[in-house]
Amino acid sequence: MSTRAAVYCRTAVGSQIGGHFGLSIQEFHLREYCREHDYTIVSSIFEVGLGLRAELRPGLAQLRDLMRRHEIDVIVVARFDRIGREMTEITAFVREAEECGVRIESMSESSALLSDLSADILKNVRKIEQNKIRRRQILKRRGA
Repeated sequence: MSTRAAVYCRTAVGSQIGGHFGLSIQEFHLREYCREHDYTIVSSIFEVGLGLRAELRPGLAQLRDLMRRHEIDVIVVARFDRIGREMTEITAFVREAEECGVRIESMSESSALLSDLSADILKNVRKIEQNKIRRRQILKRRGA
């Protein structure tokens, strides 16, 4: 069975649709990437949006539906920042995909880079949470 792919193309503003990293250029390169990897494209999703958080993007909602229905095996993006600008958004989406058995591939960035960054973020979040717990315990001992 061939690998079923969804390509996700996003640009922040409509004026970038046909530009250097516009939707049509992204789609062309993503289709080439999929062809080179013998992926069958089952869905192409295009999104234009400035300032929308990842959880509010209709295109990402479409990808979530495809993932949950197990209709795709991989999501191919031009760069990981197409998913979201904040690392926490990207990490959350990648984790959600992994839970559905779907991997995300960037045609221009290593997935190992994303894994390393995700691990660093989680490690730092744990440290922050541990510090919060310590502060609460200290305040509790002081009677505050």
